[in-house]
Amino acid sequence: MTYGLIVDRLQDSEEIVIKPLGRHLQGCRGYAGATIMGDGRIALILDVSNLGSMAELTPVEADAIALQNQNRDTQSADKETRSVLLFRCSEEESFAIPLEKVDRIEKIQRSDIEYVGSRKVMQYRNGSLTLLSIDDIASVKPLSDKEDLMVIVFQVEAKLVGLLACGPVDTREVAMDFDHVTLRQTGIAGSTVIEGRTTLHVDVEEMTQQLV
Repeated sequence: MTYGLIVDRLQDSEEIVIKPLGRHLQGCRGYAGATIMGDGRIALILDVSNLGSMAELTPVEADAIALQNQNRDTQSADKETRSVLLFRCSEEESFAIPLEKVDRIEKIQRSDIEYVGSRKVMQYRNGSLTLLSIDDIASVKPLSDKEDLMVIVFQVEAKLVGLLACGPVDTREVAMDFDHVTLRQTGIAGSTVIEGRTTLHVDVEEMTQQLV
């Protein structure tokens, strides 16, 4: 079903990290979460599916789908889940990081990367941000040679570190029962299958200890 959302104006598009709403806002069905913009402002993320449902735009045929979803949710209710950020470093491999570890995501150009000795850094908030690449330590495919890259900023022991990546990025709720053995290696805590793709879980603390 196609419908439109009327707005005053369009401003821009951005890659963002969606944070869960606080408990006092979780009853607001029109919002999917929130994010912190580049200028420090808080932006609420609209849940367009729920907006359509609240406007009673749901077709009759959706009742059967809703019942199927309810049954599926009931079956998986006992499984512990975790919010993760999904991203890629090459076209062939998918990675995940626990969402609570992500501070923000920055868009950069490859030319923004500076090399100081054996380290990669970039200018960030009036200082220098150490940059890591998963292929620096783990046996994975090299970072894409695209000009447009992203830096996933996270904090380890009161220090900000950036992980180089390329899009697209997304967030998902995934079950915690992932494989800790088959693809385990330094910097990679294990793997799981998300939407039909084998996804490697990045251990940012272990990677930082090895490279910084």
